[in-house]
Amino acid sequence: MITFDDGYESCYTHAFPILKRYGFTATIFMLAGYVGKWNSWDARLGWKRFKHLSKDQITDLSLEGYTFGSHGLNHLFLTFQHHETVQTELKVSKSILEDILQKPIDCFAYPYGNYNPRITQLVKDADYHIAFSLNPSPQLINSQSYYLPRIGIYLWDTLNTFKTKLRQNGEIRFRIECAKNILINRLAYGNLIRFHASSN
Repeated sequence: MITFDDGYESCYTHAFPILKRYGFTATIFMLAGYVGKWNSWDARLGWKRFKHLSKDQITDLSLEGYTFGSHGLNHLFLTFQHHETVQTELKVSKSILEDILQKPIDCFAYPYGNYNPRITQLVKDADYHIAFSLNPSPQLINSQSYYLPRIGIYLWDTLNTFKTKLRQNGEIRFRIECAKNILINRLAYGNLIRFHASSN
């Protein structure tokens, strides 16, 4: 299964033609509050900005067999948010995407892979059937449906590291990938705090 988080326009302009050439589709976890907008939410990229998919692009990809899920409204660290804020992120994002696609949205990807039992329960209460984390695992099939693991591929991954991740088949590699994901998420949170502090 191939997934993309955030729903950048590059999913349409770059990934879509390549995947189509080889007979693949993907699931895109869309940041519903930024449909057709630039990613001003991402403090990590500083001056570098990317545009998110438009409504028309989302519809086109859906017609091509792509599945869409929610990634929230504003890409927040949900475990740091109040109950009402999390509910809004979950329910309003679901409603926006269902309005665009005219079909149910029943899967969710935790922003930054950040979740805890409270967030997972709220995801269930918002009528999502499955949810994805960023924790790699060699046991994909037997995972619980609200903690489905994934192997993250990032901008700085080379073709060699990409191949290594796809061949992941050992305890050592599994632990390395887990450690890398934890580090990436902690750095993202630190940059977010710094970004907001400098903006005030």
